[in-house]
Amino acid sequence: NTAARPTPTPIPTAAHPTPTPTNDGGFDPAVAQQKLHGMESILGSCKQPGGPSGAGQVRVTFANDGSAMSSVIVGAPYEGTPVGDCAASRFKLTRVPKFDGPPGISNYTFHISK
Repeated sequence: NTAARPTPTPIPTAAHPTPTPTNDGGFDPAVAQQKLHGMESILGSCKQPGGPSGAGQVRVTFANDGSAMSSVIVGAPYEGTPVGDCAASRFKLTRVPKFDGPPGISNYTFHISK
């Protein structure tokens, strides 16, 4: 007789957090975006008088050990400039959690204020 049994109370998820799925252990683009966003705070050191400012695009390729294999500035106004080279070097310091599978690529839009 199942009518006499009380319904089990669900366990609140805050008490038992579940890890965010990472595409079956593969590269997680959302985590990469968060980590790249965290690097924006050090881009101010790349500013130069008369140099470009505003929005730019970087493409970062991550190895499955979590390190950035490459960081390339894509397009104007930063591509081929000392400010862009500096920004690329900062984004190459980004690390993500280790993952299985092929390298992961993340395109990120950053901003350097005037």
